[in-house]
Amino acid sequence: MRAGRGSGGEKLPTPTHFSLWSEGFLASAELDVHFGGQRAFEYRTNLLEAALRPDVWLRGTGAFPVLEGPVYIEEASLVLPAGTLEVVSGLLTFRREAPLRPEAALRAEMRVQRHDVTAAITGPIDEPENVELSSSPPLPTDDLWMLVLTGQLPAGRGEDANAQAMEALAVFLARDAL
Repeated sequence: MRAGRGSGGEKLPTPTHFSLWSEGFLASAELDVHFGGQRAFEYRTNLLEAALRPDVWLRGTGAFPVLEGPVYIEEASLVLPAGTLEVVSGLLTFRREAPLRPEAALRAEMRVQRHDVTAAITGPIDEPENVELSSSPPLPTDDLWMLVLTGQLPAGRGEDANAQAMEALAVFLARDAL
């Protein structure tokens, strides 16, 4: 079992499996169910909208089912204080060894203050191994993270933007809380 972090920083267990039927005759039932087709499953919150097209199999038994296969991200957008990050290509891959921890391969883009920003994310969805930001025109990595997360470049670019950046981030978090 893997551990995540709770709101207080404590480690919380991440489930490694689930059970549909833990006892009874359905617990030993062999599963072979395909979830797929051309229709997309839509997921919407105040910060994230996504259309996912699964092509996964539910296999194993009722007591120990596993998900296997790809889920294609048809479209997705994440609202950040700097703007909206649009997924231009995305794939989640469920593997038998970790059926509740899909591997992600995502590429997203946004435009912020005359910068075209690209984000590439790979690895397990709950703890990505690689998150890379790049931009055109190029910016140093730290400046790029500040730009994407707050919509402001760090101070030293001709203006004192620290207060503006923190204000933008505070307004974003308050709006999400409301």
